Amino acid sequence: MKASHRKSKASKGKTKASHRKSKASKGTMRISKGKLRISKGKLKDLEGKTKDLEGKTKDLEGKIKDLEGKTEGLTSEIKVLKSENKVLKSELSSIFKSTVLPLHKAVILKAIMKEICNIKQSKIVKRNSKRMSKFAKTILGAQNNFGHFGLRSQKDMLFLSSQYDRVMMHRNGVAHEITGESTYHAFQHLKAREKAIYGMLFKHYFLCPMEKWKTEATDEQKNRIISNCTDEELEEYLQGD
Repeated sequence: MKASHRKSKASKGKTKASHRKSKASKGTMRISKGKLRISKGKLKDLEGKTKDLEGKTKDLEGKIKDLEGKTEGLTSEIKVLKSENKVLKSELSSIFKSTVLPLHKAVILKAIMKEICNIKQSKIVKRNSKRMSKFAKTILGAQNNFGHFGLRSQKDMLFLSSQYDRVMMHRNGVAHEITGESTYHAFQHLKAREKAIYGMLFKHYFLCPMEKWKTEATDEQKNRIISNCTDEELEEYLQGD
């Protein structure tokens, strides 16, 4: 009987232990379900944020496409403007070469003529050349005075005398005044040989080398005026000499 009683107690103990395990298992299940609910909540929140980011991304992509479209439009406009600018530069260069440059060269050459007439020690060499005007001959005859004009040699004076008649033929017939600034811009269109010689004359009359004009020229030099004169006035200078 005692042994049977002990077995009964042991069986009851096992039953209680099993019952406790069952309760623990149910508690674990409740915790797992709670965690699952939390995980589902987080997942929904993440899904919402993901959709929001996707929406923002699409919006940004739309803006990028819009900007790309505008950029293409601007690029096209820039190309058109560059093309128009090239045409304008070409036209401006043509105007300078055909009108502005000859005028400035003519005024400078006539200024040389007036100075030659005022150089008393100058021995004018008489040249019998039917192809040259008396004014061109005057420059030719004063070739020994090249240093007075800041030139390097007699060859520079010979070059100017050979240019004189052609320059006067292309000039504008109306009397003009030129300034240091206008002459600087006009002389940018000179060819290499011309630029070297007229550059020295530029320094002589405007007291500043062309290569340093942008950085060193004073307002007085920029605004300095050299007036053109008519052939009649130049004749008077020659006769006075």
